[in-house]
Amino acid sequence: MSTSTPSVIARRLQAKARIRHLQLIVLLSELGSLKKAAEAMHLSQPAVTQILSDLESLLDMPLFERLARGVKPTPTGKALIPIAQRILHAISDTSETVSAIKRQGEGVVRIAAIAGAISGLLVRALPNFSEKHPEIQITVVEADA
Repeated sequence: MSTSTPSVIARRLQAKARIRHLQLIVLLSELGSLKKAAEAMHLSQPAVTQILSDLESLLDMPLFERLARGVKPTPTGKALIPIAQRILHAISDTSETVSAIKRQGEGVVRIAAIAGAISGLLVRALPNFSEKHPEIQITVVEADA
């Protein structure tokens, strides 16, 4: 395989890399087998072999040695496994953040009340309500009598 500069590799990855590439690197490191990785990804073994081949082509480096009984990461593969794991964790964190933001907008209660009701009734009731229903946002606006 030929030598590529970091910028060339980065452009290739930005244009063609997929999350499945990262998932496969991690699964192969954990399972040590194309067949087991294919089963875990619900793909055929030839499809997984093609995904690995595509990624190795993008990187211009072999990532795993193909052995009679499975695969073993090359030095490059070993270096990339923790990076792939961090990226997959970041994707998971992103989905959790987006989901939490979406949930905040789902439960909104808007209350307009006079000052007496706010300082009397609502001050006592809202903390208990908020504790029981943390997913609901409460907005209180003071209104004229």
